[in-house]
Amino acid sequence: MTQMKPSEQGGMPASEQSYIKPLAQKKSVTYTKTVALLVIVLLLSLTVLLGMFAVMHYRSNENAKAIAALESQLAEQRLLKEIAEAAATAIRPIDEPQIDHAASTAETKSIAGINSAYAILIDMDKNEVVASKNGNDKIFPASMTKVMTLIVAAEHITDLDELFTFDYTITDPAYEAGASVAGFLAGESVSMRDILYGVALPSGADATTAVAIKVAGSEAAFAELMNQKAAEMGLTNTHFVNASGLHDRDHYSTPHEIAIIMEYAMQIPLLSEILSTYQYTTAATAQHPEGILLTSTTFSRMYGNESGNCTVLAGKTGYTPEAGQCLVTMAETPDGRQYVLVTASASGTYAPVYDAIDIYKKYIPEV
Repeated sequence: MTQMKPSEQGGMPASEQSYIKPLAQKKSVTYTKTVALLVIVLLLSLTVLLGMFAVMHYRSNENAKAIAALESQLAEQRLLKEIAEAAATAIRPIDEPQIDHAASTAETKSIAGINSAYAILIDMDKNEVVASKNGNDKIFPASMTKVMTLIVAAEHITDLDELFTFDYTITDPAYEAGASVAGFLAGESVSMRDILYGVALPSGADATTAVAIKVAGSEAAFAELMNQKAAEMGLTNTHFVNASGLHDRDHYSTPHEIAIIMEYAMQIPLLSEILSTYQYTTAATAQHPEGILLTSTTFSRMYGNESGNCTVLAGKTGYTPEAGQCLVTMAETPDGRQYVLVTASASGTYAPVYDAIDIYKKYIPEV
């Protein structure tokens, strides 16, 4: 039998086999490089996409913050607009009193021999300064501030029987600040009438905060209403930061302008009644089944007739370490003449009372 050569049997020559093998290896290397390059490109693309997403997310957060800030500003503007509109349409309890600064005359005396650093006595009927001691100087009014708080409240609250519910955000800060309080508790629902007595008699900071929130939504917004009222009244040296009189260097007045505020308040029947009250018991609540007995810080320190020539009908005390002991009172003589007296920056709880008695006795003209 004839034996055939491998080439004749259809096999590939050895020379061709040796050529194809390196070619296949070369293709394999090229493929691997291509895949690696694609993977790198894919990773780079993914990195770029993640970076873009991060930037978009950051911008989205910044936009959201900007939108939230804008919405907050708009909400505040709407609130101020509502307050302004309410002030413009509020039902006034009386005709608007017109009280000018009292005039000093040749008969105006200088007050001496008192503890208080500042004082002014004004004849309400003549609108004249009877006697003064630094009566137009800047003072910190402390809780005499609450007389203006009562004025703004009286001109905006239309339903004195409406209930207001206290919470911890109102009661706790007053205690923590060491301020005087009426004693209302978190969860207690109290009529606005009782709250106004809580402002005036025990000089309650809890009550003033409740009034501010009820009328204006916040104490800052209420202080703006107080400043608007001061401007309406022609007070040029008075500025309020809060409703209670807690110390702030931008919260100030003068004895003369505190006297004007007191005169204004006494022409509002509701406030005249409240500021003239010695004691008042609030309505019963779950927290206070027998109510709260509120006592005037003014009339717990004086009867009102100690000077012998007039009777103190109404008053409001004040104290902070920076303001010292303060007192504003309104008195009437037996023949019906009315006077308003402000003293400020005295040392000792009873010092303003003794000063008031002394000033009324010495400086009210004889009939």
